[in-house]
Amino acid sequence: MARVLLVDDSDITRAVVARILQRAGHETTLASDGAEGALLAMQRRPDIVVSDLEMPVLDGCQLARLLKSDPATHGLPVVILTSHQEARSRYWSLTTGVDAYVIKDSDPEELLATVDRLLNGSDPVALEPAADRPEDPLGVLVRVVKALDASLLEATLSNTMLRDAGGADSLEGAVRAVVSTLGQVVDAEAIAVAFSDKGEVACFAALPQPLAPPAGWLLAAALADRLGPHRDEDVTLTLFGSEDTDGSVLSLNALVTYPLPSREATAVLGVVPRNPRDYSRITAPLLDKVVPHLALALDNARLADRLREMSSRDGLTRLLNHRAIYERLAEEADRAARYGEMLAIVLADIDRFKRVNDSHGHSVGDTVLRVVAGALRANLRACDALGRYGGEEFLAILPSTDLAGAVRVADRMRRLLARTRLPGGGAVGRIRVTASFGVACLAELPEDGRMEQLVDLADRRLYAAKHRGRNRVVADDE
Repeated sequence: MARVLLVDDSDITRAVVARILQRAGHETTLASDGAEGALLAMQRRPDIVVSDLEMPVLDGCQLARLLKSDPATHGLPVVILTSHQEARSRYWSLTTGVDAYVIKDSDPEELLATVDRLLNGSDPVALEPAADRPEDPLGVLVRVVKALDASLLEATLSNTMLRDAGGADSLEGAVRAVVSTLGQVVDAEAIAVAFSDKGEVACFAALPQPLAPPAGWLLAAALADRLGPHRDEDVTLTLFGSEDTDGSVLSLNALVTYPLPSREATAVLGVVPRNPRDYSRITAPLLDKVVPHLALALDNARLADRLREMSSRDGLTRLLNHRAIYERLAEEADRAARYGEMLAIVLADIDRFKRVNDSHGHSVGDTVLRVVAGALRANLRACDALGRYGGEEFLAILPSTDLAGAVRVADRMRRLLARTRLPGGGAVGRIRVTASFGVACLAELPEDGRMEQLVDLADRRLYAAKHRGRNRVVADDE
């Protein structure tokens, strides 16, 4: 026998349904509206609630949300028994916490079977102490207001994170926005997010107040360990905030982590609360609710970042592709012209690359392209840009660099490549890699010169280098 709380504003319906439940051996308690039903549920804690959908004060969905959100009744099964057969009503009821939706005109056995199924699948929950139970409808109203306020906070926080992360132009920007929002509601010494993709771990850590170094790296290492096997050198850290030798020491004993479901990667949120006891009591229940939304926001940002990278990166060398490097050149040329700054470019072409493909196959040719890309990139500054211009050609953009400086950069590239031998034995190990270089500077063009003219100038000099014997740098028009 089970204790059933039956809530319905119709005297006739209450009597009929109560008789059906009692004949099946269940003890019934009756309530005539949602507020009275909530009060009885919290005071007497039945085994299950059967409620009408449309009622005064609190309707069935509102009653279910209140019971599911209140610690006294959160595990209590709720059945909506209604004459409404609209799909919208069924969807909203089941979405807002109702466990089953039964039509009044159906066979009474369906209601009994539903009640038995839910009773068999629910865990008994102990009653709260009497002092914590509402004594009158006003006490129920207070709990309704608290539940609404908590739901509003969860919704606002979740929507803010989804909005800010969706508006960011990179994964780093999305994490920064999300962590900044969390920092306003979570009293923490540090908040961090880490992603692991194919053994490479990227950690983003926020320090609301300066901590003694190496707080950021300690937190990154702890989260990387949570994500699985990795090499220490494959962990990167982006720090939001600063470290200070006069700051307090970060204690990882209080670190709380939350897995963040992610497609094609694993991710984790880490929080180091200032007061672990208050965090467990006040903040942890909130984070339990919003973490799924946070995970979705960051996963979407990560995939958008990946799509942007795929659209702008060459799949083989991971350099900027032709479109992206040309757009970067346009930006740098515009900036240099606006502020009267220097700008130079280097156009490189691998010597006799067709012979490599014909003699050793395209897989070896791909290896040569990757090796050359790495060697060229190794000679550039962080502010420089390098892209695969086409085939075996590469374009380097050197802001704030004159012609002589660009020649020095190109010659360092040339000498490094000339010393390069591909790894491996046999014929592959004997491949010698060289390239020819054409260098041009924006200052060489007339005042109304265009970006295309700069590229054409470097291209002419590149082919001059080829005609002069290859493996050389040309920066003149002789």
